[in-house]
Amino acid sequence: MRRLRAFAATGLLATLAALAGPLVPASASGSDAAATRIYLHADYALVRAEAEGVPKAIAAIDALAQRLRTQCPAVLANEPRFPPGVPPSASALAVSEEVSDAALGAGARVERRRRRAFANTVAGVHWSDRALARLVHAHASAEAQRAELPTPDLCSDMSVWVASGYATVAAGTASYLRRESALDSEIEGVEVLVVRKLAHFEDATDRHLARRIAELERAALARALDGLLTALGRIEAALH
Repeated sequence: MRRLRAFAATGLLATLAALAGPLVPASASGSDAAATRIYLHADYALVRAEAEGVPKAIAAIDALAQRLRTQCPAVLANEPRFPPGVPPSASALAVSEEVSDAALGAGARVERRRRRAFANTVAGVHWSDRALARLVHAHASAEAQRAELPTPDLCSDMSVWVASGYATVAAGTASYLRRESALDSEIEGVEVLVVRKLAHFEDATDRHLARRIAELERAALARALDGLLTALGRIEAALH
């Protein structure tokens, strides 16, 4: 669950611009170097805050599981099982995607204010490479929007699917997945491109910070993985 401590955008820009100092690589202009430094420091602050917030995210997923156990226990107890080698139906795949995305979304909503603050901060950062600026702005905005998506009414959506004989998904399922898909199209693969493009403007200090960000993300995921999988298992248990 990525993304930032709610710094005031203007204060962060001013503080981090001062940090840029004379550490400007030969291949970058002063403004490019300052923008890179601002982005990396903001990203590091966000990743660190979200790593610390993983327990709250897991608790949010657990709270969703408890609501499902209370409001529609075992609503999918009779869901059709597909034998090995037989692909699930389109509706079964859609329902499974909605459930998993809604669960992870419940965890991400814990960080929605940080992600919005991060998006607001980087919206004011620009590079001479306009494509990089567009990628950074669009990616941060899409991440913030995804964290702000309301959790779908899973009990209602699952009940509609059951009532259809497990043939047709609810309008709520289709609508939720459309919004998720639209945001995915703005997020998928973009972070890799941003990292690659930023490398052209980084000096040794920036590269060190970029490595710290990547290491922190990997370590946080490794620590959180078991807890997240267990919480997702509780969602499945509540529905089945």
